[in-house]
Amino acid sequence: MQSPSVPARLRRSRHLSWFAHMGAVYLFHDLYGYLMEMSPDIADMIEAFGGGVDTEETIAYYAGKFGKPVGHSLFQTGRLEPQLRGY
Repeated sequence: MQSPSVPARLRRSRHLSWFAHMGAVYLFHDLYGYLMEMSPDIADMIEAFGGGVDTEETIAYYAGKFGKPVGHSLFQTGRLEPQLRGY
C-alpha cells in the first residue's frame, strides 16, 4: 500500500505538446518549458496515462523497467495544476 501522499490515480498533464522532426519525437511541457526528445515507445507510454491510471497497478507494471525512479511534472496529481491556472 502506498503512503497517503501518493495519489490513487496518475494522469498525464494536459499541458503537453508533441512535435516530430526528421524521425525524432519531441515533447514540450507548456507550463514548465521542458523540451525533450524521446523514442516513440516512450511517447506512447506517456500517452497511455491520458485517461488516468491506477497508481498501484502502474507501479507494479513498470517496476524495474526504467532503472531508478524519479519524479516528473509530466504526471500531475491534480494538486498543483489548479494553482497554476492563474499564470
